[in-house]
Amino acid sequence: MKQLSIGVAIAAAIALVPGITKGGVDVLGLAADPTLLSIGAVGLMLALTTFRSPPISPFLRVFSTIFAVEYVVTAAAYVAVQAGWWPPSFSELAPPASLPITVAIFGLLVHLISFIPVIRQITRLADPYFVTNDHGDLQIGGFGARQVTERRVASSLIVALVVINQLQVGINVRLSFFNRESWIRTTSSGERSFCFEPRISSDFWTLFEFRAAEPKIRFLLPPAQPRTNVDG
Repeated sequence: MKQLSIGVAIAAAIALVPGITKGGVDVLGLAADPTLLSIGAVGLMLALTTFRSPPISPFLRVFSTIFAVEYVVTAAAYVAVQAGWWPPSFSELAPPASLPITVAIFGLLVHLISFIPVIRQITRLADPYFVTNDHGDLQIGGFGARQVTERRVASSLIVALVVINQLQVGINVRLSFFNRESWIRTTSSGERSFCFEPRISSDFWTLFEFRAAEPKIRFLLPPAQPRTNVDG
């Protein structure tokens, strides 16, 4: 965890340096970038909590590691975008500024809740699975059985669950934007049509974004027929 905390501190410093020297907002006489300053500030706090995480619950330490790694990746990617180092062909995959800040806040919250007595009582039940050195057979498809430690299996499952949950959240957010845009398009257009286009999302964890745009596929609905009343 100490090595990871150093990586988090370096990522935060990389965000702070251009945040202090470049920007259009006057902060204490410096032309600073508030977004980069925020990313760097929360990163330094996350580096401190990551450095102090070994005494906390091994179960919660897995979450701290996940969010620390995600912060390093997303903060470095955002700084690369701002510096113009991000490849233009991958512009749709550039992370938003809120992403490194969000994962850093989650990492800070994990560290804070680890000191709550009720949380400590709960994590004591799960901690033995994340510190045991017992071995077991892991069978994956046709690759045969392998001897792995149970704590490695437990940590891998937690990482998989967190990543899957993040993917679900990202997809739901993108689908909500899709629903909004499709509704605006269909209600503002005189033609009753529904358009969609699969494309790569701008969030790194979302696989596809569906949006109402210039259509690749267009479904035309017949015009609504006036209703008539039939007597008798």
